Amino acid sequence: EIKENIKVKVDEISEELDPTSLKNVQKTFSELNDLRAQKSLRRMEWDNRAYEMAVSRSKDMADRNYFSHLTPEGDCMQTLKSQYGFSSGETVAENIWMISGGLANSDEALTSWLGSQGHYANLFYRDHVKGAIGCYGQYCVFNGVHNDAYGLGAAPCSMYD
Repeated sequence: EIKENIKVKVDEISEELDPTSLKNVQKTFSELNDLRAQKSLRRMEWDNRAYEMAVSRSKDMADRNYFSHLTPEGDCMQTLKSQYGFSSGETVAENIWMISGGLANSDEALTSWLGSQGHYANLFYRDHVKGAIGCYGQYCVFNGVHNDAYGLGAAPCSMYD
């Protein structure tokens, strides 16, 4: 029993120290929601589909060594979203971030996005109702989700060429 308690404690400490852990990215997401609330914007609900998509996109960029809103095959959020359970009426708008050297850190990613006009606009898009941040390796992705077919992120993949 002592061994099991030690293992549980080690796992808890490991998660606390891992900047890409679910616990840490949810903390950053909560901080983003606090910033949104300060601007009288609605808080986004955490969305596990958006999280899985963010981690998957981060992992794909890490595994295949690219940094783009388009996959090497030319897919983007609009063509990938159905694989994660999003309906055609849901729009996903993506921010991507990469650190050179070391592991990605969702707090650093958020700070960087806040300093970039386009990324800032996505973080504070008034129609986002759900979202998530996910990281893998050197990459982090924020996905904001809304139901406006003509809103932010609704453009076809060809826009990113």
